[in-house]
Amino acid sequence: MPFERAHAPEISELNQLFENYDFKSLIAVGGMGAVYLAEQKSLERSVAVKILPRRYSRNETFYDAFTNEAKTVAKLNHQNLVAIYDFGLKGEFPFLVMEYAFGQSLEV
Repeated sequence: MPFERAHAPEISELNQLFENYDFKSLIAVGGMGAVYLAEQKSLERSVAVKILPRRYSRNETFYDAFTNEAKTVAKLNHQNLVAIYDFGLKGEFPFLVMEYAFGQSLEV
């Protein structure tokens, strides 16, 4: 079941949950979640925050795989990959904080 724009969390809800980030706008919605532009307050930098649907927080198998993937990808360093800065669970939302790649959308 794809994550639909109508089910994407409101920016105001995310700003209440994530005290270290200031969510600015919804960038895109895809099959696995919604991606937002936010400012990481402590470092004053733009980041992309991917928010996964609530249902994944209740699926232990999925969340374990998500954790392992985040830790693995965070160890990679390559000019063609965005950096992973953080991940976890806030409220009922699994999330991934990534480097924000400025530029044109690759969506077709």
